[in-house]
Amino acid sequence: MHRFFPAVWFGWLWLALLLVLVFAAAYVDLRRYVIPKVLTLGLWVLGMVLHTLRGAWLGWQGNSVWLLPPGVLLGAVDGLLFALAGFVTGFGLFFALWLLRTCGGGDVKLFSAIATWTGPISALWLLGLSIVVVTVLATTKAIFLMLTGQMRQALPAESRTEPSRRQNRDRELSVQEMLQRGQKPKRLLSFSLPLAVSLVLLLAWKCPRELGLAPPSPAHSPVPVEPSRSP
Repeated sequence: MHRFFPAVWFGWLWLALLLVLVFAAAYVDLRRYVIPKVLTLGLWVLGMVLHTLRGAWLGWQGNSVWLLPPGVLLGAVDGLLFALAGFVTGFGLFFALWLLRTCGGGDVKLFSAIATWTGPISALWLLGLSIVVVTVLATTKAIFLMLTGQMRQALPAESRTEPSRRQNRDRELSVQEMLQRGQKPKRLLSFSLPLAVSLVLLLAWKCPRELGLAPPSPAHSPVPVEPSRSP
């Protein structure tokens, strides 16, 4: 039987740490318009460590983790490879979006760190959910701003004109000045909050059985053994 978590309590701990760090990053981003590097770096390092421990534990139980056969050492290596594959996948996906100027550098780091926890395949699902959530939230907010006559003030400068690199740099400096004065610069939407919401949706879909919140699937249920009958 393939399992992601070696124990239910480990799954709850894993889930709690991930969500606390991700929502902390989203909260700080909404308040200060920046995602602290200490949060993204801590999320990445902790994900690597927990996946290594998870792999060693699963290997000790005789379960395979991802690509390598069971074993404590092989499981630890396999867990680390799983986390690295998630990081590379997440970075590649959001770096492409960054090149298209649809997200910021902090979003790239945050998504890469989250993908370290989820692995490469779930990172693809997370990206799809994030696009849906950010589209819904951005559309809703844009409609609200248009109805209240605040749309032009909320749009970033580059969406109204085509500024030069120097204009972009000047705008970043003006944002920092506004933050130092206690003022909040306006923007259409932050990507960190939709990413956190999408992560909750993904975990709610994939983790109930692993956390003991749903009965095991028929494929994972033990096969009943009929009692032998004497002739």
